[in-house]
Amino acid sequence: MNNPKYNIGDWVYHITPDSPKGYILDITYHFLGNHFEYLVSFAPESASMWYYEHELQKSKTF
Repeated sequence: MNNPKYNIGDWVYHITPDSPKGYILDITYHFLGNHFEYLVSFAPESASMWYYEHELQKSKTF
């Protein structure tokens, strides 16, 4: 098992251009698929969603 790329409390962006800044609320590791998923909230008024590690990044894409 590898260590997660991000941690709970990290600020991240989705890989889509002009994504708002999101906050990682939870992390799940899937043994069968050998990957992490991150629960991210992008705004208080919207639902949090799960994302794969490759869908997130530390810097904003323009």
